[in-house]
Amino acid sequence: MKIKHFINLSKGLTAPVVLGLMVVYQNFTLGPWVYLALHGTYGVMWLLKDRIYPDKQWEEEIPIGMGILGFGILMLYWVAPFIKFPQAENPVSNDRVRSYRNQRVAFIVGSL
Repeated sequence: MKIKHFINLSKGLTAPVVLGLMVVYQNFTLGPWVYLALHGTYGVMWLLKDRIYPDKQWEEEIPIGMGILGFGILMLYWVAPFIKFPQAENPVSNDRVRSYRNQRVAFIVGSL
C-alpha cells in the first residue's frame, strides 16, 4: 500500500461523510453547507492534484497497518462536523455571513 492511498481515501470520503452527517442530523442550515462546500471541494481538488501532478513522496510503500493507522488519524477531521451538526443554529446574522465570506475568500486565495 502506498502512502497516497489512505490520504486520498480520507480526502475523497470527506464530502460523502459530511453529507451523510447532514442527513443523519437533519441539519441543512448554512453552517453545514459551508463546511461541505469548503471541505468537499478541497477533497476533490486534492484528488485532481494527485491525478494530474502526483507527488513522489506519497508513492512510498508502507505496511497495511500503517495505512490503517494513518487513515484513523485523518478521520479526526470528521470530528468537527460530528460535534457541530447536531446543534441547532441561530438564524443567519450579518456577522455570520461576513465570517463565511471571509472563509471563502481565504480558501480561494489559499488554493491559488
